Amino acid sequence: MGHHLQEIHEQSMRPYFEAIDREERRKKALAGAEKWTEVWSLLFITFVFAVFPPIYHLLIQIFWCCGAAIFSTTEGWTYFDGLYFCMVFFLTIGYVRFSTS
Repeated sequence: MGHHLQEIHEQSMRPYFEAIDREERRKKALAGAEKWTEVWSLLFITFVFAVFPPIYHLLIQIFWCCGAAIFSTTEGWTYFDGLYFCMVFFLTIGYVRFSTS
């Protein structure tokens, strides 16, 4: 008779043990997710502060140099005059020279 009571007790306690197991699995999954969050955060910070600025700087230089080449050929200026125009135009310094002629 004692063995039968033990089975009844185990069956009645099974939902509680399953809930405890689910909670432990949830905690393990959450710890793994936090670890990946740290990894992705580090990769994002590395990309934003180490990788992107040199690429952005290179693209700006290409944009300015191509613009200077286009302006120097279409307007008949020297390349450095075209580069100066691009600097003034793209930085919106707004250098204005009034002439009477």
